[in-house]
Amino acid sequence: MDFLYSSLYKLNHLFRKRDLRSVALGYPKWMNVDDEIALNTAKVRAVENVAALGIGTARGLASVAVAVMQNNLIRADVWERLKKPSDVNTVKDIVIDRRALRGYGFFYSIHPTRKNSYLIGHGGHGGQMMVFDPETKIVVTIIRNGMRKSALAQEDSDRIIEQIFRLLDPQ
Repeated sequence: MDFLYSSLYKLNHLFRKRDLRSVALGYPKWMNVDDEIALNTAKVRAVENVAALGIGTARGLASVAVAVMQNNLIRADVWERLKKPSDVNTVKDIVIDRRALRGYGFFYSIHPTRKNSYLIGHGGHGGQMMVFDPETKIVVTIIRNGMRKSALAQEDSDRIIEQIFRLLDPQ
């Protein structure tokens, strides 16, 4: 099966468009974004990707955002700019194949309990997710035990994140 997959992979690369989505969909089988796969394997660890890739913990990933917020690593004027997306209109993201609010290297979602506020976050490969609220300093991370195509994981992640913020920041 691996031989067939790698042969099809090579043939597909000869005729495929070279846009970002095509590149992401052309990952080797063990890093595929279309299927759910186990992350805790030697091949995945060998990548040494700075993303969690299932090797880290949700607490470890959240501690990065907490350290940035608590240790004043970002100036107050920069935080003010980051609190809202650079464009209030959604744009089509060709890699995750959905419309999203974006800006400054982050994705934004409308805060579930506070008007005129946004949650700031970024997804990772296979549906991993980190979201934080710059006002309350609440950080939510989702680390999955298996990779899923981001579009499949997104609806579940959005629902989980919304419910957590409704519980922790009911306003």
